[in-house]
Amino acid sequence: MKLLKLTAYYPPENIPGAIMQKELETAFTESGIDTKIITPYPTRGCDEETYQKYRGTEVLHDGHVEIYRFPLQRESKRTLSRAWRYLCGHIKQYRCAAKEKDVDLVMAGTTPPTQILLARKVAKKLKKPYVLRIQDIFPESMVTAGMTKEGSLIYKIGNSMMKKAYADADKIMVIGEEMKETLLKKGVPEDKIEIVRNWIDVSEISHVTREDNSLMKELGLDDKKFYVVYAGNLGKAQDVITLVRAAQKLESYTDIRFVIFGEGVEKENIDNYIAETGMTNISLYPLQSKERVSEVYSIADVSAILCKKGAGKAAVPSKTWSILGTATPIIACFDEGELTGMINRVNCGYTVLPEDEESLKETILKAYANKKDLCKLGENGRKYVAENLSSELCLKQYVSVIKDTQK
Repeated sequence: MKLLKLTAYYPPENIPGAIMQKELETAFTESGIDTKIITPYPTRGCDEETYQKYRGTEVLHDGHVEIYRFPLQRESKRTLSRAWRYLCGHIKQYRCAAKEKDVDLVMAGTTPPTQILLARKVAKKLKKPYVLRIQDIFPESMVTAGMTKEGSLIYKIGNSMMKKAYADADKIMVIGEEMKETLLKKGVPEDKIEIVRNWIDVSEISHVTREDNSLMKELGLDDKKFYVVYAGNLGKAQDVITLVRAAQKLESYTDIRFVIFGEGVEKENIDNYIAETGMTNISLYPLQSKERVSEVYSIADVSAILCKKGAGKAAVPSKTWSILGTATPIIACFDEGELTGMINRVNCGYTVLPEDEESLKETILKAYANKKDLCKLGENGRKYVAENLSSELCLKQYVSVIKDTQK
């Protein structure tokens, strides 16, 4: 069986789920699935040396995985430039994919959302089925990111285009129950939707003591302090500024420190806010490599997950499982939904409504005052992911969906 995968980003780019991509390649190979990946030269989080190194074609897993990379302009933070880059990338991907022979199945994700339309077009050209792996549902994701409003012309056009692409897909993999419900409301038949959650390898991600945490030492962090950590995208939907403002309210607590690892369109604004207010209890660092995930979250006494109001009802960010895998409690400043329900059910952290800096501040103080209880919360979280979200279990589900679709 041969799978054709179309993606706008791929390792060594510093992207969410990079580890899962590599594990998926291995699982496919071991299950008799060959994979052809078509993707641009790497740019996100990559220097010029990396950009030049990963060009053309790579062959991995004894020839069972082929990665074809095509030239494309470097990524910009400007919206129009990124949109133009995506359009050019789709045109090039289509031209490459349309030439493929002996393909059994086409697959694409949702970054950017228009990858769905590309997959549908390629599948139609090759007369093959296609599978979608969804992390966000478009155009709802544009509303939550503040890019448009529900009922706007852009929303209506996007919804009309995507409903057809969703309906025509042979299978759609989603990461949670609420995403499934959203697709059902769009008219997607239930038998086309499969829940396959993001996973982690609990043998690779674990707690690192402060004595052994080389990242903590490199950054000169005092191992006697209480740390609140955020790591990930610094975009509008993540609303990291709420965490920054909560930190500002806690400057008088000299034992509490805030550490942010991230990149994104809001990074400059956050940096400027910290500089203008003269805050000294918060540090901002670049996003770390996937190999340092355990060190990043092990710095934290509690780790934050945030969103703007309305942005997180159907979302469970993939970082959730990495945080819990390091036995670190979560503070979720998040919409009530699947993520907050899981945290409360498993008893692995705290939940606060989004954009509420005062409640977030009080919750951080609650965690700080109950440091002895944090260990138990962390243990609960790690046990949950080990029993329910292991790579072995989720990869088996993923492979099963792919093989069943091709039959």
